[in-house]
Amino acid sequence: RGASKNKEALVVGDPAFSTAEPSKADAERDALWQPGHPPMRLPATRGEAIAVAAVYGAKPLLGVDATESNVRARIGRARIIHFATHGFFHPTVPGASGILLTPGPESAGRADDGALQGYEILRDLKLDADLVVLSACETAKGRYLLGEGVIGLTRSLQIAGARTICASQWRVA
Repeated sequence: RGASKNKEALVVGDPAFSTAEPSKADAERDALWQPGHPPMRLPATRGEAIAVAAVYGAKPLLGVDATESNVRARIGRARIIHFATHGFFHPTVPGASGILLTPGPESAGRADDGALQGYEILRDLKLDADLVVLSACETAKGRYLLGEGVIGLTRSLQIAGARTICASQWRVA
């Protein structure tokens, strides 16, 4: 597989979580936090993404470019994937757990709503990643089901083709 610098990397940081005008995507994402109060932006994740991307000679997706559609366009070719953003765990529907990105235009619908969820990864994405880093809160959390193991975001990534995942069960702060 060659040296790590020869592997395509997808690095994402500092997404803009709210759009200038409310949209249907914002309304759907309001189920993930207190309505009308999106999570704070994480400006330190910009520096993290820039530093990680430099290791692999990649151009990171930052700010308004860190959309779900841009991630979907590049993720299938990436051998290294690094998300520096907010993560969320859905306690009743673990497959709805995911990470937050910049929402795209309202016309794009759920495929670019700014919440990349486990069920979308299972349904839509094929990965060939040696490593996925989820630099976000509670991304390794899941629900244990007898005979199945832990169901959550990391399982979705594994089934989609990620060979190694670095994630957190706790709040990063």
